[in-house]
Amino acid sequence: MNAQEEYLQLKSNWRRRIVASYYVVAGIISVAEIAMFLFMVILSEAQDMDTSYVGIKYVLFPVCINFLSIWLAQTILKKCHSEAAKDWAVVGSLMVICVVVGLVHSSFLIAPAAFVAPVIVSCILDNKQITKLSSICCACLLLLTVWLSPVFDDVNTDVSRWQNALAGLVILLVVSDICLSLCDYTEDKNDIIYHTSLSQERMHAALKMDSMTRLFNHSEFYHCMDESILWSQSHHRQVSVAVIDVDFFKSVNDTYGHENGDTVLIRLAEILKDNCPKEGKAFRYGGEEFGLIINGYTKEQTYELMESIRNQIYQERFSFMPERHLSISTGIYEYQGDDMDGEEIFKKADLAMYEAKQNGRNRTVCSA
Repeated sequence: MNAQEEYLQLKSNWRRRIVASYYVVAGIISVAEIAMFLFMVILSEAQDMDTSYVGIKYVLFPVCINFLSIWLAQTILKKCHSEAAKDWAVVGSLMVICVVVGLVHSSFLIAPAAFVAPVIVSCILDNKQITKLSSICCACLLLLTVWLSPVFDDVNTDVSRWQNALAGLVILLVVSDICLSLCDYTEDKNDIIYHTSLSQERMHAALKMDSMTRLFNHSEFYHCMDESILWSQSHHRQVSVAVIDVDFFKSVNDTYGHENGDTVLIRLAEILKDNCPKEGKAFRYGGEEFGLIINGYTKEQTYELMESIRNQIYQERFSFMPERHLSISTGIYEYQGDDMDGEEIFKKADLAMYEAKQNGRNRTVCSA
């Protein structure tokens, strides 16, 4: 998993945690609403109060809307693939809760200030564009709820309600400005972290690769071999290892020069990469020696693959040696989950490769 994938995974986890916290918020609001309703029923002197109507208006309606908005947000997080849509689901759900609080409980002076919460959440989600838009949306929703609040609660006068709205807008403006500044800070910090992480990834990748052929190197061969051993033992399947050596490569260097010798190795590496199955990895073990590790391949399958590669290499023509064929000798060993380490497995394949050399070169031999 690279840095970008880790960041998206972290953000996904935080979205789920934030939405889960909404249930706590909605639960607390619901308990408060029920408590106020019971207080009104038991202690109110207004004996002619329609308790069913009040219960639906001040308890059932807000509770249903709040929990429905949270459920919708969770559904979007699970089923939607758009990162922006997921962010809006998280912020939008909280906006709905704030609207419900603003409508049903407008008599509380703090109700308009609740609209700062979605802006803060959008800042946590590290999305400056959504922070800007959510600030505007929250300001509009605040004014809308103040205008509609007499439908639910006409305790406050018009002057009092709009004074509260003005105070809420001021608080929202201050919080929005702070959150936007935090977004800028986070963006700059993330750029530094991302480029540092990217440099480390490139450095780590470079340490695993042969600089000339761009195949995995000697040390990575054993690291991958250890992983394949564990894979074989856990899946109860075989792993095939092929060791490849260029025949008479020293004479290529001596006759045509080391630069042309490097050209041969680079071309051989390209052929190995092009033919390596997705279950396998190709390596430059050292000098003119290469290797393949293929999970799930039998030695018969690997033999067919290496014979195809051997024939392709033999048919290859280089401009600096048009009269000469290039050939390879290959040894194959099939590991079947035995108690062996990577070096022992390599030696088995390496001995098979030397047997191919001794039997005339330009051939593939499977270890017994």
